[in-house]
Amino acid sequence: MRKKLTDESVKAAKVAKGKTRFEIYDADCPGLVLRVSSKAKSYWFYFRFGGKFIKHQIGDAAKMKLHAAHEAARNMRDRVRAGVDPRGAAGDEAPDTFEELAALYVKNYAMQNRRSWQDDVMLLRVHVTEAIGKRRLVTLDGPTMARLHHDIVAKRRRHDAAIAVKNGRSPRAHAGGRIADRVLDLIKAILRWGIPLGYVMGDFTIGIRKAGAKGGRKRALEDHEIAAFLAALPAIFTDERIQVAVRLTLMLGSRKMEVLGMRRDELTLCSAAPFWRMLGPDADRGKEGEHIVPLIPEAINLIKRALELSPAEHELVFVSPKTNNGFDAGVPNTALAKAFRVYQRNVRDKSTGKFVSIERAPILTCPRFTIHDLRRTAGTGMARIGIDRLHISKALGHKAADRETMTGIIYDRHAYMAEKRFALTRWAAHLASLVVLAFDEPNTTDANVNETVCINHDGSPTSPSSRTASDFDS
Repeated sequence: MRKKLTDESVKAAKVAKGKTRFEIYDADCPGLVLRVSSKAKSYWFYFRFGGKFIKHQIGDAAKMKLHAAHEAARNMRDRVRAGVDPRGAAGDEAPDTFEELAALYVKNYAMQNRRSWQDDVMLLRVHVTEAIGKRRLVTLDGPTMARLHHDIVAKRRRHDAAIAVKNGRSPRAHAGGRIADRVLDLIKAILRWGIPLGYVMGDFTIGIRKAGAKGGRKRALEDHEIAAFLAALPAIFTDERIQVAVRLTLMLGSRKMEVLGMRRDELTLCSAAPFWRMLGPDADRGKEGEHIVPLIPEAINLIKRALELSPAEHELVFVSPKTNNGFDAGVPNTALAKAFRVYQRNVRDKSTGKFVSIERAPILTCPRFTIHDLRRTAGTGMARIGIDRLHISKALGHKAADRETMTGIIYDRHAYMAEKRFALTRWAAHLASLVVLAFDEPNTTDANVNETVCINHDGSPTSPSSRTASDFDS
């Protein structure tokens, strides 16, 4: 039975003759149930958690007012939405410091819902824990967050100025702004996660002006820069696993941590149309959070190589030999940043037998870029070779194109697998041609890969540019 509960209706509820118990679902408060038996009346909260339907008793209706039951049910519903089991004792779990709150956020929400949760952990460890980690939640306020944001910017700019002097360049005008803004966004997410659970009283980041440059990053590599970068990969990244991960990032247009966090159970390789099903929500993909990437032969070869380099029993595809776990988020960018710098190294002078310092030239001399810029490079490169923008958006896993019209939001449920496979195949063929140009000689490995890509359904070879989206199965 479902109806609006009132204090009077709760008091008047009785079991009919011939029955032992009945339930009334409150129409005004989803999940709240009044259970009436011949001996007692009690409030219960019904919910789903971890794929199971659970019934949890709130209190005795004879001793508890309806408004208190409503409040308890709403709090429990908020905890379920935040990924926390509402049956846990709030007093035992409730954090006292910001460090404890952040740890609960990572454990109960980020690890289940954000593929980039390791980036969050790194930002907290480097920029937040020492500054405000020990601060009690009841003492947090807006000025504290504003000072933290300002201090991160100032510290990063001092560091950039020192590096600029060492390398003979001018300090960057917006140094430190982006990382400080990322920390601010993470703190905002943690606070807003904790508000409905009763851990904090509000979002103390409101009104803090961001320091980053407007418009976001715009760096996308040109073809000659891509060729030089691919040729220099072995010199930049000494670990072959990172080389493979970076190649996949550029080839598939995926995010760095999506590739480094790739799991074996997400891959379907033994299929006529192999694919990679990314699990977990993502900000750019909406609440559904699922993005299916068609795997072309070049990508499959790279993934198989990564599997050969990693322990067979590990759930991850890319496993660090140092930690026997996933790679830290900063490893690829640290190695890439080093490739742009001039280093001093010591070598032995044969005539004197003493060590002398000489300069080591940078591996890359093009304008600086980061690993995430490879994702922008993939999108820009696909557009450059004539791929439709909607298909690029689908291949990159963006939901923006769907939000533009009612058709995209509600009515277009097409998966675009054939179109995505076609776009990624043409992009991989273009990358293979750049590798050949970079070495100025035929690359037998990439040529063989192209032969596996460019095969018609009847078995006859064809060129990548002559194929259409309909030639690919979804």
